[in-house]
Amino acid sequence: MRLPPRLARLNWYLPEPVQRVWAGRAPGLGLVRYRDRTTGAYLSIPVTAFRIQDGFVIPLPDGSDVEWVRNFKRAGGGGIRHQGRYYVIGTPEVLPAAELEGDLSEDGEKVIRLLQATEVLRVPIR
Repeated sequence: MRLPPRLARLNWYLPEPVQRVWAGRAPGLGLVRYRDRTTGAYLSIPVTAFRIQDGFVIPLPDGSDVEWVRNFKRAGGGGIRHQGRYYVIGTPEVLPAAELEGDLSEDGEKVIRLLQATEVLRVPIR
C-alpha cells in the first residue's frame, strides 16, 4: 500500500515522532537507526519488523526506492531496537516478499500481505 509522496512526507513529521516513543518496545515494531548519507547525522525510523533466525525482516510497503532505505543500504547497516533490546545489524538486502515464505511466522506473513508489500528488507545481526 504505497503512500502518495506528499502523504509520505507528512507522515515523517506527524505520526512518526509519536511512534518513535514505543516502536522499539512494542511487539512487531522496531526502531531502525542509521547514518544519513548526506549529512552524516544518525537518524531513527519506526518500522514493522519481524525477528527471523539470523536477523530481521522489514516489510517495504512503499517499495525499496525510498530515502531511508537508500540511506540504510549505503551506510551498510546500523542498529535496530526491537522488543526492548538493541541489535547491531549488517548490510541490508532487498528481497521479493514471496522469497521469504516459510522463514516468517504466520503472523508475519499475514502482516506483509495486509501491507501489500511486494519487497522486504532482510537485515542480518552482526
